[in-house]
This record gives sequence, structure tokens and C-alpha cells, in this order.
Amino acid sequence: MDDFYRSANGDLVTWYQNARPFSVFFFRILSGSIFPSDPYPFSFLFSFVTLYFTLRYTTDQIISEDNFLLKLSIFTLLLCNPFFLQNLSYKYDCVMMVMSIFCACFFVFKKKSNNKTVDYTLRCLIIFSLFCFYQSALSLVFGLMAIKMLGDVDNNKFSITIREAFYSVICIFVTFLIYKSLIANFMLTEGFIEAGKILPFDGYFLSQLFDNYQGYFKLLSLFLYKKYILISISIVSLFCLLTIIKDCVDKNYKRILVLFISIPLLGVSLTSCNIILSSPMYHMREMIGVNAVFVYIYLFIRKNEYITRIILCLPISFLLVNLLLSSAICNLKRIEYVKNELVIQDIVRSINYFGVEQAQGIAFISDDLQSPAKKIILKNYPLLEYFFDHNTFLNPWYANGIINGEFYLHKIITGERATDFPNNVKVLRSCYTETALKGVVLYVKVGSYCNSLPQNYNAGIF
Repeated sequence: MDDFYRSANGDLVTWYQNARPFSVFFFRILSGSIFPSDPYPFSFLFSFVTLYFTLRYTTDQIISEDNFLLKLSIFTLLLCNPFFLQNLSYKYDCVMMVMSIFCACFFVFKKKSNNKTVDYTLRCLIIFSLFCFYQSALSLVFGLMAIKMLGDVDNNKFSITIREAFYSVICIFVTFLIYKSLIANFMLTEGFIEAGKILPFDGYFLSQLFDNYQGYFKLLSLFLYKKYILISISIVSLFCLLTIIKDCVDKNYKRILVLFISIPLLGVSLTSCNIILSSPMYHMREMIGVNAVFVYIYLFIRKNEYITRIILCLPISFLLVNLLLSSAICNLKRIEYVKNELVIQDIVRSINYFGVEQAQGIAFISDDLQSPAKKIILKNYPLLEYFFDHNTFLNPWYANGIINGEFYLHKIITGERATDFPNNVKVLRSCYTETALKGVVLYVKVGSYCNSLPQNYNAGIF
């Protein structure tokens, strides 16, 4: 998690500043108040149930035939996206993010109405709701559109399939303009307006777009284990080539054309729709559409009956990798929680020592406390280092979430990290912190100092 403060507290103001009004309204309805109450465990229950029925509905729309194993494979691929599953650990935001997934799936696979005006008006409302819940889910929309084109082209004329996809893109673009005019321009604060600027259409547009794409793809490469990625790419490429050859032999050229048309859509789905921004943040939680690309590959290759059984290894491998990552994330969260408890215990001891009234603020100088278990996990799963890269007391947002959100110390956290430890003042050394009071600010160094303490020192037990 890169936003522990909001995970611990539920910051509705930030949702407003991110131009996500439906997230605020929806949560106020759930809370029955303008103040966010702790939704645990109801937020998780609501999210898991909604996610299940959403993906079940999507799977049924993708696969119309009565094939349990095939549907289970598609459902597994849709569910097992580590970049999205980590979002479910936010007990406040998970509801909004799942609602955006619902909007994305319903926008693409909503049953058509006989009245096209009503149909596309409803689609605009759905995509507008997606923007107002969580904008990054738009990348999943593009991936699902590619999947739908691949399925429709076997049953419809090529021109009809492409026309429907084109109308959907126009619908998204028009809705975005409406959303920007009515919502974003009024709600985004100065900092978020700067972060949300789109790449200028000049001579450097393509090069900057490629750089942004590379930034997100590097995160994806950490998920795809490097020692096996070349083998996997070679096998998948071979299967795709065999499928293309078979389509050529069968004179099924429209599937090949749809494949090439889908490449830009799949490219956005594989990374993030934020590649179009001037200064994207490269957050993993934005990569919600990654799994749609694997679903597309699976569906494209399975048309070749000779390798249908072999390709079942894809969802199985996907599930196995995600289970291992999820287990590692749970262990890391447990390790971080124990560390935070020990550090807070020492800080409370320091506050009581120097005086509760005197220590009004806290400034962190360093955070070098890492357990051997954490180092081993991060070495085995380098992707997780990006999940937890902001989880340090040097990050004021994280420190505020721990100190005031999780442990209720009610102290001011300095906005910028202090560079020097105070000199010529009394220093209190505990097992996990060194602290010194200067003025009304408690300066803290987090690390392992147990070996330098007297033998009769009691670090405390939780």
C-alpha cells in the first residue's frame, strides 16, 4: 500500500480533490454520516460479493457456451490481477474501486437496447460514473473492448464489430469532456490539476508517450519473473503464430484484422490509461486492466483445438503466482505492523520522558529498521518493493497514518524530513529509536539500537 493514511482513516476530502464525487456520496450513504466511520468488515464483504457477481456476469458474457472449465479459467484470469487485488486491502477505498470495476464491465457488456439513443445515453452515464468513482479503471474498459471485438467478430460482420467499438470510443471521449467540464475543472485542487495535465500534442508527444509506457511496463516486468519470461513469451508467440496461420488457412482474415486493431487497446490495458498524462505517478494500483490482456491471449489461442488443453496452463500459472504474491504481501503487512508497534512504543516512552505538553510535533530523521524476513521477501518478490516503497516513517503521509490514524497519538508530523539530528541536547535511546527534543519538536531516528543498551533494559513486549 502506498497510501496508508487514507487506508487507516478514509480521507473523503482527498476523494473530492481527486474529482471522485460518487466515491464520497456512496460512502456517506454507507456510513449514514458525512464523517467516515470504520467500515470493517462490511466494506470487504460488499467488495468481495460485488466483485464476484461482476466478474461472474462478465465471464458469462464472454463465454456463451456451457463449458465450466473454460469459464473457470476466464474468471480466474479476470480475478487474479495483483495490481488490483492489492487495492482490496484499503478498507475505505476498496468499495469505490470495485464499483469502478462494475462500471467498466457493465459499460462493455451491457445488453443492447433497441433504442440506440437510450443505449448510448445509458453507456455515457455508466462511464461517467466510472470517472466519478475511480478514473484508472478506464484501462480495463479498453481491454474488455478488445475482448468483446474478438468474440463478436465470429458472429457478426467485420464492419459491424468495428463500428460498435468506434462508437464506444466516441462515447468514452464525449463523456470524458463532459466529466472534465462539470466535475474535474471544479473539484481538482492545484496540485492534482498539475498532475492531471495531458501530454501536449507537439513534436515530442510520441517520445513522451513511449517513455510513460516504459515506466508502467517496468512495473509489469517485476510481476513477470525474468528467468521464465523469455520462455513464456516464446511459447505464447508460437501459439499465436500457429493460430494466425490456421486462420489464414481457413480464410478467417477478420480475426487477424481484429487482432491488429486490438493492439493499441491492449497496450493501454496492459499498463495504464494514465500514460497520456504529462507526469504520471506510476502507481501500481492504477494498472487495473493488466489481466484483460491475458484473457485476450487465452481466447485468441483457444480457437486452435490442438493447443486448447496446453493453454490451460496460463490461468493455472496466473493463479499460482498471485497466491504466492498474496501470501508474501500478507507476511510483509504483518512484519510492518509489528515494526510499527515497537517503534510507537518507543516514541510513547520518549514523549512521556520529555513531557507530553513539550513534545507537540514529531520529525523523523531516518528509518533504517528492517527485519531479515522482510529483506528475504523483497529479494524473492521484487514487485512487492513497489507496493511498500512509501511505507516508511520518512514519508509524512505514511507517518501521519501510523501515528495519528492507527495509534491516535495526536501529534503534528512535520511536512518535510529533517536532515540533521539536534546537537547539544539530551538524547534518549531505546531499542528501536533515538529521540531528542528541540523546541516543541521530537526528533526521531528509527533503527536497531538494542545492542548498545544496558543489559537490564526492557524493550517491552506486545
